[in-house]
Amino acid sequence: MDNIGSKRKRRTQLDYTMGFKLQVVAAVEKGDMTYKQAQKIKRLERELEDEHLRNLLLNEVVDILDAEYGAGLRKKYIAKERDAFKNSVPS
Repeated sequence: MDNIGSKRKRRTQLDYTMGFKLQVVAAVEKGDMTYKQAQKIKRLERELEDEHLRNLLLNEVVDILDAEYGAGLRKKYIAKERDAFKNSVPS
């Protein structure tokens, strides 16, 4: 059985900067996090960066659509979100 898609990249000590390593070790030693929590930090940072890039891309697409087609998508979306927020907040 061939598991090409399920192979994971093996981590090395060179994947992380010395400053990052020291920061994580200090946090674990102070009791701010467990070693299991520390293992997830890099993955979460990478996911956050991916989402940030996705957000930038989508904003650029909306800006281009507004400029080329005068769609006003951003204005419509913001107004719709504002109205939904007003309706969800109890008076």
